[in-house]
Amino acid sequence: MTEFIKFFSSLEFLPEMHRWIRDKLKRVSLSSSEKNKLEVACEEIFVNIISYAYGEEEGEIEISFNLTPQLVSFAFKDKGKEFNPLKKEKPLIKSLSVDSKDIGGLGIFFVKSIVDKIDYQYVNGSNILTISKNLFSYKKT
Repeated sequence: MTEFIKFFSSLEFLPEMHRWIRDKLKRVSLSSSEKNKLEVACEEIFVNIISYAYGEEEGEIEISFNLTPQLVSFAFKDKGKEFNPLKKEKPLIKSLSVDSKDIGGLGIFFVKSIVDKIDYQYVNGSNILTISKNLFSYKKT
């Protein structure tokens, strides 16, 4: 079953986005720690869309939630500038100090470290970034 909600692209809607994500994650069989990480990943994506997709214009961000017995996923859809964040990811260079690193580009690296799958599509004038987390773990033999 897929559920969705729409927000205007403004930081004032960040608390409401958090409440919606938390409400959906109540149904998910993950640890509290994993749920918190997913919520932070959703925040990172939401804030990046607000900051970069529309520029000075206001637009909408649609977030959809899908839950199956094996997978939880959130898809973020906007009609801002076409932008594939997976192509712009900066590799993490551990030898550099925090002060010497460029700002930006690490958010997608962070999101990828939390989720099991991330996908980007540009469909009918919309950016769609989907993150997914497996709900089962493999047993080592």
